[in-house]
Amino acid sequence: MKKRVLSLFLTFVLSFSMMPMSAFAEGTGAVAEQEAQSSGDTAYVSTTGEDVSGGDAANEDASNKDTAVEAAQALIDALPEEVTAENADELQAQLMAIDEALAELSEEQAAGLDMTRYEKICAALNAPALVAEQDSGHTEADHANMIPWEETDSLPNTAGSYYLTKNVTLKKEWEVPADITLCLNGKSITLDAAGAVIYKQSYDLTLTLYDCKGSGTITHGTDSTGTTYNGCGVSMYSGTFNMYGGAITNNSCGSSGGGVYVERGTFNMSGGEISGNTSGEYGGGIELSSSTFTMTDGSISQNKAKENGGGIDVSAGSTFTMYGGTITGNTSYIGGGVAVEKYGNNTFNLI
Repeated sequence: MKKRVLSLFLTFVLSFSMMPMSAFAEGTGAVAEQEAQSSGDTAYVSTTGEDVSGGDAANEDASNKDTAVEAAQALIDALPEEVTAENADELQAQLMAIDEALAELSEEQAAGLDMTRYEKICAALNAPALVAEQDSGHTEADHANMIPWEETDSLPNTAGSYYLTKNVTLKKEWEVPADITLCLNGKSITLDAAGAVIYKQSYDLTLTLYDCKGSGTITHGTDSTGTTYNGCGVSMYSGTFNMYGGAITNNSCGSSGGGVYVERGTFNMSGGEISGNTSGEYGGGIELSSSTFTMTDGSISQNKAKENGGGIDVSAGSTFTMYGGTITGNTSYIGGGVAVEKYGNNTFNLI
């Protein structure tokens, strides 16, 4: 629990430190075409009549445990009603104190606590909409703190924040090597070969995509016959993909996930578009497999799948939560906009 809460808090504080409060965006309504099938301790005393020593010590121990429970509850009750930039530092100290107090309790003692306020704060720290609002203000001015990428036939191979200065044409898929923040800056990344344009395989890595100019693309080129090379736009196995801008467009995959394929990972979409992609099986725009997808803004449109989920296919125990953005004009045999598969305990939340 301690690692989870601290991780959530660090994500929250990092988001605040990166963007000014004026960058907070107003919430957007969600428009989705969908076809979803979803669905204190007890002291034990001897009754044998024998003289049992240590009774006072047992009572004192029980009293100490009751005091520990009361102290933990008091810390939880003292948490603020909401998370703000102003109370961030104080909240960090409060959460650390609560984690230390909880570590001293047994499972039985912890079960007796009223965790309502604590859980509310955790949910607020984990709210993708909040993170999206803080990061959605990325502009060209932010390039002052980023590294210009001058190459035209490769992409970064070390961690950092970069922005493209020229169009990039790749001869093989780009495997994300570390935590990378990339602004397309109105430029294109084109793969003139089969495979995913961007490929990511690591449990801990995060790829964050911006486009301050609004015209950047991630796409495939065509061979000598004019046929588009086969492969999805972004293919990720575990890790996190945050998309705030750019267009993943006109990619064609013979299997699943024409635009984006996510397996055992997290995909947060807060801007940009996924459009004009096709798949030979499932998920013309996005294929989710044992993954979590949260959409707060952006558009998923004009994608096609031969089987299920023209826009999005939710499968193998995945969860899709939609706070905003649009899903329109997608087509498939089943679930033109969103298909939620029957197997795998899948969930679609429209909020």
